[in-house]
Amino acid sequence: MIFRRVESDDDEQTLLEVRLQPAEMRFLRKVPKKLKDLFLQPDRSPAVIDRLFPPTYDDADAEEEHRRLLGETLIERRKEGLECFTAILDRANNGRLVASTAEINLLLQVLNDYRLMLGVEMNLTDNDWSSDARLFFRHPRKFAEMAFASALQEEMIRGCSDET
Repeated sequence: MIFRRVESDDDEQTLLEVRLQPAEMRFLRKVPKKLKDLFLQPDRSPAVIDRLFPPTYDDADAEEEHRRLLGETLIERRKEGLECFTAILDRANNGRLVASTAEINLLLQVLNDYRLMLGVEMNLTDNDWSSDARLFFRHPRKFAEMAFASALQEEMIRGCSDET
């Protein structure tokens, strides 16, 4: 993957050009499907849902009421974000994608949700997961996907920073 800032006709909009290899595009195309499956049946993975939507209130009754009122709306927004993520990827031409800052933020959010989902599924409790070889041997595919999603996020952030 290669990231670089590109000029925009609109001086106030930052654009980032991303060049992805076919395997990277295949990976990215799987992410929305996996998350959408989670959002369509949130009761099947309550620990992941709790990680993606942490409690807002310390009081259990207030939190229950909050989730009753907003829970579906929050999940619907995430599902809409997944559709936008797919639409952004659909614009890619031979692995070349030009995206606005808002689109990059959406890509980052979806990748972060995916990483959080993988982390819960692998029972991660520590942010320094990448040096734990046991995780690799217990969950090789999830570990590799998490490492790739993390690297992709890091490169996207670096590509958007003022230093590039």
